[in-house]
Amino acid sequence: RSTPKSLLLGFAPCDFGVERVYHTLFTVRGSVPLSPPTNMSATPAERERYGIGVAHLFAGCDEAAFQRYSPLWWAENGHGVPTLTAAGDRDTLVPSANSEDLCRALAAHGIRCDLLCSHGGGHCLEPIDCEQVSLPLPLALEKMAAFILEEDK
Repeated sequence: RSTPKSLLLGFAPCDFGVERVYHTLFTVRGSVPLSPPTNMSATPAERERYGIGVAHLFAGCDEAAFQRYSPLWWAENGHGVPTLTAAGDRDTLVPSANSEDLCRALAAHGIRCDLLCSHGGGHCLEPIDCEQVSLPLPLALEKMAAFILEEDK
């Protein structure tokens, strides 16, 4: 699965990670995040929660820089890579609206984005208040692998 860092790097300019991550240029051709935080321009509390996996990338950056590297910000400005997101509609950590907003923004610029929504699913699609979800994690992962293979052609 794609982590918040790989989603962020897939949408940011190719030189973003040069000094902070890989010390070389890179290209991300697609992304398949599971329950991804996409909006880094939220409240300070949400930024802290969403930024757990990517905070070190922003050491010394001001709030505007943090917002500017939000995958949603890039998608709204016509940048991004083909993306398949999977989200649970009962996720209380990262609301499924994050994935929905990202897909709308990408589609508005003609960038392929598919959304897998697991009804009854929480973060990483685990069942919330139900025995089973409409899209269990193994099936979501199978669809994500198919997306990657299709994009790799």
